[in-house]
Amino acid sequence: MPPHPHARPDVMAALREDRASVSFLEGTTAVYVKGNRAMSEDDVNRTLSDWMHWYRIYTSDADSVDQRQLADFTERFAEMVIGVGGARQADEILAVLDSAIRRSLESGSQVGSLYLAKASVLGMGIAESEERHELYVEAVAAASPGTADWMRAMLALARYRTDTSRYGDALKLCREIRRHISDATADFECGVLAEEGIARFTSFRQLRAAEESLAHACGSTWEDRAHDIQAVARWVASAYHYRARLADLDGDHAPALELYLRGAEFQRLCPQETYSTAFVHLRISEPLISMALFDDAQEHLNEAQRGFDNCRNKASGDQQAQLGSATLAAARGDIAKARGLIETVLEDARAKNYWRGELLALGFLLALESRALRAGRVLRHSRQILRTLRRGELARNGTILVLTRIPLLLPVAVRRMSRPRVRLRRLRRSRDPRPRLDRCPCPLHDRSAVAGSG
Repeated sequence: MPPHPHARPDVMAALREDRASVSFLEGTTAVYVKGNRAMSEDDVNRTLSDWMHWYRIYTSDADSVDQRQLADFTERFAEMVIGVGGARQADEILAVLDSAIRRSLESGSQVGSLYLAKASVLGMGIAESEERHELYVEAVAAASPGTADWMRAMLALARYRTDTSRYGDALKLCREIRRHISDATADFECGVLAEEGIARFTSFRQLRAAEESLAHACGSTWEDRAHDIQAVARWVASAYHYRARLADLDGDHAPALELYLRGAEFQRLCPQETYSTAFVHLRISEPLISMALFDDAQEHLNEAQRGFDNCRNKASGDQQAQLGSATLAAARGDIAKARGLIETVLEDARAKNYWRGELLALGFLLALESRALRAGRVLRHSRQILRTLRRGELARNGTILVLTRIPLLLPVAVRRMSRPRVRLRRLRRSRDPRPRLDRCPCPLHDRSAVAGSG
């Protein structure tokens, strides 16, 4: 077997030393399994190739394979892939996952996490597909109801339902999970609360109920558990993230930043999740733009883009980062640049038949032209939005539900894109008692923290 071109020299030297020894194979595999648990996002990206190469080496001799250890190995590999995506080498990862799925089915090992990992990699290319849906369904079917594996798969399916605008289905799945929670799986209540809040926020149904669910998901009990259980840390981080989005939507930009930064503290407990960390930076840029802190917003957008580049995400991450840059360009008065960025996203979404990305880009164009008071273009984009809605949201959620979102979201986008002089004048004249900032309070911009670290 030829060496993998991206495997590290120390790994290759060890493999050349004694690749036929059963004890060496088992011992080195154990090191990989143990090492995965403390990897940073850079470590994960750098060693994905090593893991895949080692999997091929370890499984090349059937007599040397310890099935239980191989199951643990592939479970950790799946966790890593779910966290980072791995789209830069997606074809290789999918081949390894397919091989691992076959072996797990033959040996009777747990296979659900492998289905979830494969769905995650496929999601790097496009958010919605029948194959992804089937993988989530198979992950649920592979586990016994009420077990941790079953609940993990059900939560993943619920998130997929939310991401594909089937909010009612997502909430039904959450209710079904809650019905099976026991003392042994009590931590999953935090996940259910977070997913319920996210589904309600994304659908704009019962925003007050969304806030209540999200607030419960980041209560003190769950914050304490987050330091011991990484899954809980992930759910708490998500809950803070969406609470921040609600606050920003209400115009509470400074409190929104505080919530984003609090969530980021818990996201750092999941360092391998490059994609989620990138979204934290992307969302932090939004209230900063609203408060005319453009330079700070630019730095967070740069961090977001680096994160998406790191995991080579080809679905919504790159598109939303470009739309964030378009919003900043418009707020700075560069309408031509903003329009160009949005139109690039629109073309990309249409090329991938990604109707939600197309709808998002059209919404940004509508906001941009509304800000510029160009009635003809506003009407044209409105017609395009309605045509796109017929293919997705209107078919799944009804006309009234979808159209009631527009009066809520359009003014927010228009205000965020408003001319810098107008924005600053409004901020200075505003009698709004809500707090405003003159600097982003995050560690990236904390001068005292930077000075202290030097």
